[in-house]
Amino acid sequence: MPSHKIKLTQDAVSAARPESTKYVIWDKEITGFGVEVHPRGNKRYFLKRRFNGRQVRPTFGRHGDMKLAEARKAAINAINMINEGLDPTLHSKLAKEAPTVGDLMDEFVERHVKPNRKPKTEHEYAMLIRNHIKPAMGHLLINEVSPGDVEHLKNKLRQKKTTANRCLEVVSVAFNKGEKWGLREVGKGNPCKHVERFRLDQRKVYLEPDELKVLLDSIRAYREENTFARSAMYAIELIIHTGARRNEIRTLKWAYVDFDKALLRLPDSKTGAKDIVLTTPAIVLLKRLYASKDEGQEYVFSGAEVSTGLSEPTLYKHWARAVNKAKEKGLKKEGLRIHDLRHTFASLGVASGLDLQAIRDLLGHASIATTQRYAHLYDDAKRAAAERIGELIGVAAE
Repeated sequence: MPSHKIKLTQDAVSAARPESTKYVIWDKEITGFGVEVHPRGNKRYFLKRRFNGRQVRPTFGRHGDMKLAEARKAAINAINMINEGLDPTLHSKLAKEAPTVGDLMDEFVERHVKPNRKPKTEHEYAMLIRNHIKPAMGHLLINEVSPGDVEHLKNKLRQKKTTANRCLEVVSVAFNKGEKWGLREVGKGNPCKHVERFRLDQRKVYLEPDELKVLLDSIRAYREENTFARSAMYAIELIIHTGARRNEIRTLKWAYVDFDKALLRLPDSKTGAKDIVLTTPAIVLLKRLYASKDEGQEYVFSGAEVSTGLSEPTLYKHWARAVNKAKEKGLKKEGLRIHDLRHTFASLGVASGLDLQAIRDLLGHASIATTQRYAHLYDDAKRAAAERIGELIGVAAE
């Protein structure tokens, strides 16, 4: 339903139904006053006016928590403040109706996350907000949040440091947006600014060639023993051959495979559209799968049905079993993750003489800074090459 103007009544607001996109019902009696109806059914009263040459948008509360008459009164108070030269988004008269951190998070998801982030990121943000941020801070008024409140959130999650850091990232961006949208007083600053993130141990697990052989042999043996593991094990093997991200291979479609150019042409990925170079072993693997694929099979690695991709739980389950089989054959690496295969691909590339820019291109990193994690390997490779040259020169000089 497009935005429209009516004489707002309590019944009319209650009867408004959510649509696929948010819309506004404007009030005919108070100019700029209205109720915003969100796709999930939330309805929020607000006022839209000009103040000192800029737009201000004080919000007053949710329908259900606040009656229309109360929202009208708050809107009239805000208009009176504007007429008196006061910013209604900052003044203490609206303290009772001032938005909370919970309100900010709802606005943040609707106005920023949904339009600008991928579904997977939206799901992650929603989980962090629901499980951690709202329980710790949701009741606090936005203008009263201090760095100490953010420290409290961080310390509650000290046993989950990665989660804590992700929560701080979400809160920080949300408060930046909140100030831009007029929900937090300008000049108060971002309460996350001086809160340090937890230091994380950077796991760098690489498989040596002999270890990789043990893992590949175990993957292939497990695949032959268990037909239900076929898709998952072929997917893991393709990750080894390409250095691709787990989800890039798990959701790979045949339409993305370009056999002529030996490329996977992904229309979307973590860093946008990208091409992944296919090595000869990867081409052989894909051609074998293509020759035996079912009619109408859209995904290279299908799930329970040919019309669905390989699920993450299925991939993880069979990966864990294959790793256990590899350990039985002598693999010593502990805590080996699927993502470590991507690190292994990069480390082998460096060892073969590729520079960091080439590694960046192969892995599809958006920034060379991400690839710098392999710089120490590159330095080692250069030193080893220099030593070999030195040995040759030494022999020639004898």
